[in-house]
Amino acid sequence: MKNHPQTNHQSNEFDNQTDDKELSSMLFYVVSLDKFLVLFISTLGLYMTYWFYKQWLCYKEATQGKEWPMMRATFSVLFVHGLFAKLTEKYEEKSGVKSTLLNRSATLFIVVAVISFVCGNVPDPRSISPYLILVNLLTIPFFCWFCFQAQWFANYVCDDIGGTRNNTYSIANYCWITLGIIWWFIYFSYIVLPAFSG
Repeated sequence: MKNHPQTNHQSNEFDNQTDDKELSSMLFYVVSLDKFLVLFISTLGLYMTYWFYKQWLCYKEATQGKEWPMMRATFSVLFVHGLFAKLTEKYEEKSGVKSTLLNRSATLFIVVAVISFVCGNVPDPRSISPYLILVNLLTIPFFCWFCFQAQWFANYVCDDIGGTRNNTYSIANYCWITLGIIWWFIYFSYIVLPAFSG
């Protein structure tokens, strides 16, 4: 008995829709926003490099692209506009709503990155050193906020706003959190406090 052509057409159409949905669900890295904040802050912002790497890796694997995730993560300031633009594009396709939020955030990300670089590389005059350290430290919450916004977009695009598929902590996560807390202690004990008491 032959299949009706219309039935085959409808079946193929359904398969394409399913493939598109599966592709969108793994297009970007998904993580719960609470877990994102804990890892970002506890590691003094070091999580940001891993976060950029995972976003580019997921996008590359989903689209069969030629991006180099490690390079784009290492030099995130050069590629932040590209990643945020892709998140915005997929968000607009899915929601039908135009957004300029991540474009502004990417621009501000670069501004804050330049400030952080300058503060960390100026010659070390004793009179302003404590303030440079403080400004550099204050860039962390700004980086966190920009990436937090992008993560919300990623979760939305991947049909998992709550990040439920990645909301628990692995042994590796706990190790990084522990190392991050130690690094916070070292940073304040041997860099921040001596600079202000000096």
